[in-house]
Amino acid sequence: MKSPIHLSASKIDTFYNCPRLYQYKYVLNLKEPPKKSFLIGNVTHSALEYFHKSYVNKKTSKAVMGSAFKKSMSEYKSKAPGLDKNDIMTIKGMLQDYLYYLSPRSEPKVIGTEKYFKIQLGDGISMGGKIDRIDRYGDKLYIVDYKTSFAVYSRKEMAASTQLVIYAHWAQQEFNVKEIYGVYIFLKHVLNGGVQKMLIDSDPDSLKSKCEAIRDRVESDDFPKNKSFRWCGKKYCSFYDRCVKEK
Repeated sequence: MKSPIHLSASKIDTFYNCPRLYQYKYVLNLKEPPKKSFLIGNVTHSALEYFHKSYVNKKTSKAVMGSAFKKSMSEYKSKAPGLDKNDIMTIKGMLQDYLYYLSPRSEPKVIGTEKYFKIQLGDGISMGGKIDRIDRYGDKLYIVDYKTSFAVYSRKEMAASTQLVIYAHWAQQEFNVKEIYGVYIFLKHVLNGGVQKMLIDSDPDSLKSKCEAIRDRVESDDFPKNKSFRWCGKKYCSFYDRCVKEK
């Protein structure tokens, strides 16, 4: 009998990018030192969550965004000292650009923010995650994901996203809609074409196959290194030194 396994988009992507990194993070549960980029992302996501909760209540203004930013910074106060003035300006710049992006457009019909979910794929496989924002327009659902990195995904990369497939699978079970769209908002490029939208299919069979393959490899303790992974290096990987020493 197969062991139960709980996966997420980040776990699946980590495994297929580098099985050894998956082992370090999710099997051995080794802790990574906090990364500033993650903190910037967390503060920004939190501010947008607070903003859109007010946005739904028709309280839209720069003051509301400013209040959301302060509330978010307060929430992360214990970690915020790791952010310098340039980081704060980066966050404020992304939030300001996002406001400019919204201003000429009609209000998004937000029905949820920072939505946690869990789904069962059968045979002891479950998946979970958190969706940044959900908008609904009649029979169409838009699953919005904010990105705070400099990189902008191509449509090919977006189409191959495990994250969007998982979100769509959950949404099809949760909502009675005909079409589900994935929306990536690249906040550092939001005023320069940094918003991508694509119709997505849940494809549960392919998703389950991926999860079963990971479970088989985990049970057989099969975690080879992937030296060709583009983020393999001391600059990017917290476990690089350990990995180099091991076979």
